[in-house]
Amino acid sequence: MPVSGAVATSGADNFLKIRKQELIKAFSVGWDINFYIHAAILGGLTILWALYFRDSPSGHPFVARKEYQKITFGKPPKSEKLVNPVRRIFKSLVIWAVWIAVIGNFLVSQFTISYSPLYLSYTLGFPITTAGVLTIAPMGGLLAVKMFTGLASDKLTCIPEVAKIRIFNTVALLGSGMFFILLTMICPTGNAGDVILISEF
Repeated sequence: MPVSGAVATSGADNFLKIRKQELIKAFSVGWDINFYIHAAILGGLTILWALYFRDSPSGHPFVARKEYQKITFGKPPKSEKLVNPVRRIFKSLVIWAVWIAVIGNFLVSQFTISYSPLYLSYTLGFPITTAGVLTIAPMGGLLAVKMFTGLASDKLTCIPEVAKIRIFNTVALLGSGMFFILLTMICPTGNAGDVILISEF
């Protein structure tokens, strides 16, 4: 037992030393490398998507004839070619509302993930480790809120589905927008109020 304990303790100690050295190296490189790494990963994934994605299995270079026959077995052949109603899509106010909401949602989430550490570290003067924890905490809270609101939406049977969508989306997007406006109007002081503003939007 003492030998195995010593080995385990030694291994854990070496592991922590290696992690500490990697952490110091990461801090010495700076924040810029994060953006370059993410850009490279997303660029590679985009290239893979362009190579592999097809609208129809018949036009996919990696789908063999036997596999295509299995996919299409029992399905009636298309009698006419479908035309995408592009003009009707662009004229629909519902589609425009969805697009604007999605753009706002991803703008807020990407802004928080990408620039919160920089804002908290360089502008407010928090240590890098603290800035990282304060950045990821709202994302965890957001996940919990989404799970709670999803369950609440399923349980609220007395409200119509369209009304529930309007209520939850209005609360989510209006709240983010209000905190975003306050964040641009209030000068940073480096206290908890700044952290709350950037975390809540």
